[in-house]
Amino acid sequence: MNEEKKQNGAKKYVWTAFALIMVVGFLLYWNDPLEKEGAKEIINVVCNSFTVPGVFFSGIAALTYLAKLGAYDSFGYTFSNFSLHNLWFSKQPKKYKSFYDYKVAKDEKGRHWWKEGLFVGLASLAVSGILLIVYLIL
Repeated sequence: MNEEKKQNGAKKYVWTAFALIMVVGFLLYWNDPLEKEGAKEIINVVCNSFTVPGVFFSGIAALTYLAKLGAYDSFGYTFSNFSLHNLWFSKQPKKYKSFYDYKVAKDEKGRHWWKEGLFVGLASLAVSGILLIVYLIL
């Protein structure tokens, strides 16, 4: 159990580092804050650079949370049964007899969502919000 907690802690740092790399990438390659004049313009560029990874990470975490709740089970069931067995002539029997069997099997395997992405995304959006307030005050 203790090893698992260490791995989860390491994942948070990896995703935080990836978000910061995205921020630096947006800053240096698309916005170039060094060419801006005045503190207000620089804060605007940095605010925008924190917003994009925040929306990206939060959005993906929200989609994985919906998947955990079973929002996409119908798509998975349809693809696994209809597409694989009706579009291609397959000799394999259907893996699941009904949608209920499919949902029960998914629940038994366990459903997880990307908590680290939500925390990193919300932190990035919080920094962006603070910078936006500073930008509006200046």
